[in-house]
This record gives sequence, structure tokens and C-alpha cells, in this order.
Amino acid sequence: MEPILYSDQPDGRKSLKERIRALLLKQNYNLSENELNEVLEEVGFYQQALEKRTHDLGEREKELNCLYNLSLLVEKPDITAKELFQSLVELVPGSWQYPEITCARIIYNGKEFKTANFKETPWKQSAPVLVDNEKKGTFDIFLLEEKPDLGEGPFLKEERNLLDTLAKNVGYFLERRKMIKALRDSEENQRVILHSLGDAVIAADTNGQVIQMNPIAEQLTGWSFSEAGNKPIDVVFRIVNATTGRKVENPVKRVLETGKIVGLANHTKLISKNGKEYQISDSGAPIKDDQGAVMGVVLVFRDVTEEYNIQQKLKENEERFRVIVEGAPDPIFIQSEMKFAYLNPVACKLFGVKSADELVGTPVMERFHPDYHEKIRERVRNLNTERKSVVEPLEQIFLRVDGSEVWVETSGEPIFYKGKNGALVFVRDITARKKAEKELAHSHELMRYIIEHANSAVAVHDCDLKYVYVSQQYLQQYKLVETDIIGKNHYDIFPDLPQKWRDVHQKALRGEVSKAERDPYYRDDGSIDWTRWECRPWYKADGEIGGIVLYTEVITERIEAENALRENERRLSTLMDNLPGMAYRCKNDAEWTMEFVSSGCLPLTGYPADELNNNEVISYGQLIHPDDRKKVWEEVQAAIKENRSFVTEYWITDKNGKEHWVWEQGRAINSDSEEQDYIEGFIMDITQRKLAETELKQRMEELEKFNRVMVGRENRMIELKRDINELLMKLGQPKKYRIQDENEEN
Repeated sequence: MEPILYSDQPDGRKSLKERIRALLLKQNYNLSENELNEVLEEVGFYQQALEKRTHDLGEREKELNCLYNLSLLVEKPDITAKELFQSLVELVPGSWQYPEITCARIIYNGKEFKTANFKETPWKQSAPVLVDNEKKGTFDIFLLEEKPDLGEGPFLKEERNLLDTLAKNVGYFLERRKMIKALRDSEENQRVILHSLGDAVIAADTNGQVIQMNPIAEQLTGWSFSEAGNKPIDVVFRIVNATTGRKVENPVKRVLETGKIVGLANHTKLISKNGKEYQISDSGAPIKDDQGAVMGVVLVFRDVTEEYNIQQKLKENEERFRVIVEGAPDPIFIQSEMKFAYLNPVACKLFGVKSADELVGTPVMERFHPDYHEKIRERVRNLNTERKSVVEPLEQIFLRVDGSEVWVETSGEPIFYKGKNGALVFVRDITARKKAEKELAHSHELMRYIIEHANSAVAVHDCDLKYVYVSQQYLQQYKLVETDIIGKNHYDIFPDLPQKWRDVHQKALRGEVSKAERDPYYRDDGSIDWTRWECRPWYKADGEIGGIVLYTEVITERIEAENALRENERRLSTLMDNLPGMAYRCKNDAEWTMEFVSSGCLPLTGYPADELNNNEVISYGQLIHPDDRKKVWEEVQAAIKENRSFVTEYWITDKNGKEHWVWEQGRAINSDSEEQDYIEGFIMDITQRKLAETELKQRMEELEKFNRVMVGRENRMIELKRDINELLMKLGQPKKYRIQDENEEN
């Protein structure tokens, strides 16, 4: 049967009326015109109601489609709020009765999401977006054209309901996202915490089966979670007594039975899946729900093998520390609560006690000189209260128990000693250093005094050419006696100093040494003074250049003396060249190696000086006659031994083979700077004298013979006269001859 469509148009109404009539006639109903009109009116009423319902259903269908599509959007796991908001504003206009002139906008946290045709108009419908009962934005609907008023302007009541529902769902979505994020953050935090724990963690359910474990637990047990999941805890967590090797009851069972925290006994060892063993400490705790019912057990344990080894090493280190401290070459003591708590033997010796017991428990301040008490209290506060190292050494005076003082240098480190804050104090006896510093200060003063009173001009400058030390001779030489120049710049004192000297100073500051043995110094009056100077760097203890030292000496008198000496040498050379012999200087060796011979060597030996010196052609020892060489050597060595001059005569053979008698006089010259004695002397030819002496000797011998003959004859005459006198006396006659010897006897 075809549907009956009602129409308000006359033609449509007539057509409908005829169709109804025909339909009733088919059913054997014959109605009058009035009855037919009444039927027609009633049909029209129902048709309008149907049409309205159909329209309303269409609107509700759009609303449902909108909500359904919203649910699809919300269910997307990776959709962002931005994507949701934009998709939603594009979806909404189609669900309103005038979709072609409807636009939408969502404002959230100051950001707008809107349709492409969005425009604000007077025909607006809005709903707040609430998140946790706090308004975070709005959901707005606008019509671009005016429409009949339906109660809330041109908007349907259902559209208001839909908008409110959409706004609430957006709020629910944001709240859910917030809760999901919080949950994920919480789960992630729990996961991170679980995986970041330094201890191993295993969670088991009420059946004692593994439901969670962190990487440390995986590492220690040798089981990965994928392998250990849902396995009995006894399989994964195998523990034995470290001493006996017997199996230990798993704490999970006791926790499930008692609902209380249970710890492992000492000396428990975990055996991993791969057989590796770990010394562990362990505790098990129940996991309870809001009602206090046990839901499982969490087992927390850690590898204490290293700690055990550390404890052993700690004991060893403590013993080693004791041995080191006891045997330390420097004093060490421990103070706690401002009292001595420990002293090593060297510290006891420093304080003058036989045993540490004499000082332990006594106030440390009693052993510090009062001048240093304020500094000591500040350092003790840093050590004991602030727990800061005091590494900067403090020089101070300790008081020994006998009252004597000793200079020391101290530093300290904060420590715990017998459960109390304290400090390990390192001491170094610096009495010797202080004495050395005092001596060094004295040496500096002595240096200043020596330099100040030096006979030469000496000036010591720092790197800035400021005077550090200066001699009185320097002040006098440069006419600065009345000027205080220490600490002043050299160029301020001598502003017109030539560039030559400035260059010399800079070279010295670079490490170079400059000097001159004879340097003219032209004075203002036109006279010339000769100077000898040297400019060299001086160095600090660390090897860095500290400044320069300038030595200046006026050597005019020496130069004049040298000139006079050269003149005298010239005269002496002239004299020696005209002497009838050879002046020499030779080594005290068997060859009499000549160092110097005068020009008289040529007529004496036939050899020029350059052939005799250093035995270039022949040695002088070779010229001495072989028969005389030993005699000459012994005579010279005897004179050297007796520290006297020697004189000797001997034969030499000249270059032409002619023999000469020579006379030599000389003396050994001893020099501390030379390893060998030298002999200086003079040799002259005495051949003529020797010949004359020989001739004179011969004549003297002849005269002596003649004298002996004459004396013999005279003695014989005296004997004859004595015989005659004796004969005459026997005859009674007087003596005839007078004999001189007899008269002397008589």
C-alpha cells in the first residue's frame, strides 16, 4: 500500500481526498463528503505529527552520530587534545539544525580551535569546559544568520543539551587524560624506582610465584624476568648458609604466614642460576591492600660480598694506618673535643713525654703558645664543627711539657674517632727551618752589608730595574751619596742613560751576560776613565730571572799601570836582548822544556827561540853534555827541595857541534794554580873564562913547583947554619949565624 502524503495545498488536498475515497471504496466503506473531510483532517494531523517526529528523530540521529563520533575520537589512544578539539569543532556543525550556517569554537587554556567559517555573531550558544570542577575553557556555537527564536534564541533545547554533553565529555576526556598521565607517570616512576634501586627486588604473589623483579635481581639470580615470571620463588631465589652450605628457609613463606617483615640471618649466600655465589643481606615484607589483606610479598636483597671484603680491607687498612702513623717520621696526633685522643711516638717525643697516656685527655690548648690560640680555635672549629679540611699549613709554636718552645707547621683533616668528631693533625718540626730562615735573613743583611761596602761599584736591580742593593762605591762613583735610591727605578735616577746601556739591561733580563774589560768613560771635563763592567741576570729560587746585577770598576790606574808595565817589559826585553846570555823559563822536567827564551839563545846555542820553545826542534836537555846531565839534574832538584837558588856550570853542544862551557843561575817558581814547578834563570857562555881559569891554574901549578924548590933550598941552608953553630959552640966559640926560628924560641 502506498503511503498517504498530506499536503496543505488545495490540489494536493483534493488529490489526497480522492485517494482516500478510492481506498475506502476498496474496503467497502462509502463515506459522505463531510465524513471524508473529517477523515482527511485527522489524517493530516497525524501526518504532521509524524513529520515532526521524523524531523526530531533526524536531529537526534545527528546528535547521536556526533556523540558516537566523539566517542571514537576519545578512544583513539594516541590522539592529542589539540587533534581532538579541532576534529570536534569540525564535527559539531553537522549535528545542529542549520549546519550550513553553523560554526563552532573551543577555547582551552587560552588557545582557540575553530571551524574554517568561524565568525562571532549575536546568535551564540556556549558551554563551559570543566576539568576537576575548574573552568579551563568554553565550547561555543554561532549561527551566521538570524533564525526564528526557539527559546534559547534560534537554538533547540536539544542542541543546548547536546552542547552541554559535548562540553562535559571534553572535560571528562581531559580529566581522564590527566589521570592516565598521572597513572602512567606513577607507573613509570615505580618502574624507574624499581629499576634504579641499588638493591635487588623480587615480588611474589600469595602462591609464592614471581610476578616482578628488577634488573639487579635478574643480575644476582641469573634469571631474567621473562624466564622467572610465575615460577616458584624457591627456584629463582636459592639461598644457603654461607658457613654450612645448607639450604635456608625462604623468607617469602614466613612473610605470607605471619604477614610481618622477615629478615635473613647473617652469613646467607645466594646461589645464582649460573652457579655464582653472592654474600647477601635480605628482608621480606608483605604487600597489603586497603583492607590490610596480604596480596603478595616483596623481597629486597643486596650483594654484600664487596662490603664484606671492604670490611676486611677496612680492618687491614686500620691496621696499616696504625702501623703507618706509629712509624711516621713526623708527629701526628688526634684531637677530639679539644683534647688529645691519640699521639704517635714522634709526637710524644716532640712534646717531651715518654708515653701518650701523659697527654691523652688533656686540653690541646695547653700545648699551643698563647699567641696562636685565636687562630687555633678557628681551625678547630673548621675541623670539628664545619668538618672542613685545614690543608693550609700554620706555622706556630708548641709548648713542650718542660716549658720549652718548638716551632712547628700543622695541618689537619676531620675524622670520626671513637664515635666522636675529631681531627687528625699532622705536625712537622720546622725549628731547623726557622733557624735557617733566620740565618737566611741574616745572610741577606750580610749580603747587603757586603755589597754596600764592596770596593767596586755594585748595583742589584729587580725586573723593573728598581734598586735592591747598592754599594757605597757605586753611590760615590755616580755621585749619589746623598740620594736614597733603594726601590727607585734606574732610569728615573739616570733619565739620560744612553740606549747602549738600556739594551745591555734588556739582554740581561733575557738571560744574557754582557761585559767589557776596557770600556772608556768620557767625563764632562773631557777626561777619560777606563772601566771594566759586567751585567748579568740573577735568578730566584724557582729558576725565574729576578733582575740584573751590574758590576762596575774604574780601572784607570790599572790601565796606567799596565801601560807602565808594558814599557818596563819593553825595557826588560831590550835589556835581555843585550845581555851576554840567555834568560829563560822552563818546565822542571828531564828535557828542561823551554816556555820562554830570550834572543840571547841564538849566539849561545845556535838555535833561535822558536826552535827551542816547547822543544819544537830540539830540547835544551839534549844540548847538555851527556856527562853533565845527571849532575845538573841533581843540583837543580836539591836546590828546589831546599827552596833556594842554584848555580851550576856544565858543558853544552851548540847547533854546529861546538862545545861551550856555560854558567847557569836559577830558581824554581811555585804557583798554586799550576800543577808543575817552573824554573826561571839565566845562562851565559863562560868558555873564555874557563880557558883563562885553566891557563891560570897551570901557571899556579908551575909557581908552586918553583916555590917548593926554593923553599927546600932555604931549609937546607938553615940546617947547615945550625950545624955550624953547634960545632962552634962545641969548640967554645960564639955562634956565627943567627937563625930566626931559634931566636923566636929563645
